[in-house]
Amino acid sequence: MGNSRLAPPGRFPRPGFLVATYVAAVLSLAGLLNETDPLIRATLPVRAVVLVGLAVTVHAGRLPQVRAERMLFWLAAVLMALRGTAFGAVSPFEVALTMVCTSTLMMALALLIAPRRLRLWWLAAGAGMSLATGGMALIPTDPAIFVRSTLYLVLVAVLLVTLEAQAHTTADAWTMAFTDDLTGLENRRAVHTHVGRVLEDRQEGAADALLMVDLDHFKRVNDTLGHQEGDAVLREVAVVLRAIVRESDIVGRWGGEEFVVLLPTADVASALGTAERIRAGIAAATSVTASVGLALAGPDDTVETWLQRADRALYRAKEEGRDRVVVAGQRAQVLPAGQADHTATHQRVIRLLHGSPEPSTGPSAAGLLPRDR
Repeated sequence: MGNSRLAPPGRFPRPGFLVATYVAAVLSLAGLLNETDPLIRATLPVRAVVLVGLAVTVHAGRLPQVRAERMLFWLAAVLMALRGTAFGAVSPFEVALTMVCTSTLMMALALLIAPRRLRLWWLAAGAGMSLATGGMALIPTDPAIFVRSTLYLVLVAVLLVTLEAQAHTTADAWTMAFTDDLTGLENRRAVHTHVGRVLEDRQEGAADALLMVDLDHFKRVNDTLGHQEGDAVLREVAVVLRAIVRESDIVGRWGGEEFVVLLPTADVASALGTAERIRAGIAAATSVTASVGLALAGPDDTVETWLQRADRALYRAKEEGRDRVVVAGQRAQVLPAGQADHTATHQRVIRLLHGSPEPSTGPSAAGLLPRDR
């Protein structure tokens, strides 16, 4: 299972992005009035529907804006290829101008919105599609203007690529700001942002849950085996959490040996099941146990009050004996040994810890200390 990472913000302000997308949809429909190419004309209503759909899902918080921007990039690339079918009706100069403008725009957008490792590939693809469609019209009629236009685009590409170092610096800064170096999970700042977004986007009657997970007597691991082994346990716990949560859930390290799991659209029953799987998974796959505090979002909750209620439930779990789940406002949940069957989860966790495709048949994955409850 994955962890729903905090997506980098869109490269364009959210209101501007939404307005531009809606305007583009209206312009697509307006194109029906004067578009003569039958293939392009047939795509205009579909284009408008796709644009409106992307804008609505971004506005509702169901799709990260950065992902919508990347989808629009490739939609524009496909439309450029279709536009090439109508080039035969215009002059070579108009074809060259269109090719240069669209290639420059696509290269700039590629550096702005493409994933870091793919930016140069996206740049080449965006320019290449425009060059290909323009070349099909220009090479048979005016190859000289095609060569001059291509040389100009090469110069533009060189200038744009020199900006890539700045883009890398920005991406590095984002990663450092929102990722925990030790575990690779979201850090406290990212979790706080996620919790705020969930509260902002809540629909009336929706159920969202928050888990505070704290390792029991973790100081003894550091004191007995050293901080290096303690760090190894924290990384193992991160693997356990990733293996258990849903793709849409958020897992972060809150600080020290404390973790936060945000469960959007989870009622108390499903959240309690996840919390128990986490508790049992940590106990089975590492040398430590964990206490878990669970709190459902209330109608008047702020980020701070929701986190505080989960933290108070966690404190109660510690007071009542550790290695258990406590729901805010309810009694502690303790399953006697043998009542909870999490074999499949345990095997998946241990395979991930050992990097093995086969179920582990050995002892506890960590085996560092006798379990101290």
